Amino acid sequence: MIRKLIIKNNRHQTMTRTCVTAALVLFVVTALVMVVLAALGVAPATVGGTLVTALAVALLSAPLVCWLVVLPANKGVQNLLQGPIIDEETRTLNQRGIIITLLELMAMAERYGNDLSVALVKLGDVDKLDDATQSQFMAGAADVIAEALRMPDRLGRYDSDSFLMILPETSQANADLVTERVIESLRSNGVRLSDDKTIKPESFAMAVTQYVKGEDLASITGRIEELLAKSAPA
Repeated sequence: MIRKLIIKNNRHQTMTRTCVTAALVLFVVTALVMVVLAALGVAPATVGGTLVTALAVALLSAPLVCWLVVLPANKGVQNLLQGPIIDEETRTLNQRGIIITLLELMAMAERYGNDLSVALVKLGDVDKLDDATQSQFMAGAADVIAEALRMPDRLGRYDSDSFLMILPETSQANADLVTERVIESLRSNGVRLSDDKTIKPESFAMAVTQYVKGEDLASITGRIEELLAKSAPA
C-alpha cells in the first residue's frame, strides 16, 4: 500500500513538472510570437493583447495545477508521515514506520555517500498457524531477529509474515552475512510461545540489496520485493 502511494506521489510530481513547464513554454512561445509580430509591423495593441492573454493563461494555470496535482500529492505524503509507526503484535516498527526510517537513512546515505543495505525475510508457513499462535509466533520471531541484529540496525514488520531489516553503513556482502546470521538464529533457537512451546520455522525466503545513490524509495522497495519473490525457500 505504501509503495503504491509512493509511486502515485512520484507520478503527481511528474505531472506537476509537466504542467508547469507547459505553462512556461506557452508564455515564452507567445512572447516570441509577439516579438515577431512587432517586427512585422503589427499594431502594438494587438501585440499587447497577445502578451496579456499568454500571461493570464500562465497565471491561471499555476493555481489550477496546484489544486489538481500538488495538493493531492502533498496530502499523500502527509498521510504517509502521520499515524502509528509501531506494530502492536511484534512491538517493532510497522510498515509505515520502517518505510519512514528507510527514507531517512536513504537521505543520509545520499548526503554522505555511506553504504546502506536492506534485507527482507519471509517466514514460511505462517499462514498455517491459527490467529493466536500466529500472533505469538511473529512476536517471538521479531525478538529473535532483533537479538541477532547490530545496535544501529533497524527492524520492522513489512507484511503479515515478513520483516524488513535496514542495515546502515553496510555493503551488500556484509548484509548477506547479517541476514544469514539472522536465519541461523531463527533455525537454531526457534520461536518460543507463551506456553513455553518452541516452534522452529520450516523455511525462509530472503532477499538482500544495496541502496544505489540517486534512486528513490519505490525503486529500492520494488527491487527487494522482486528479489524476494524470485528467491527459493531456504
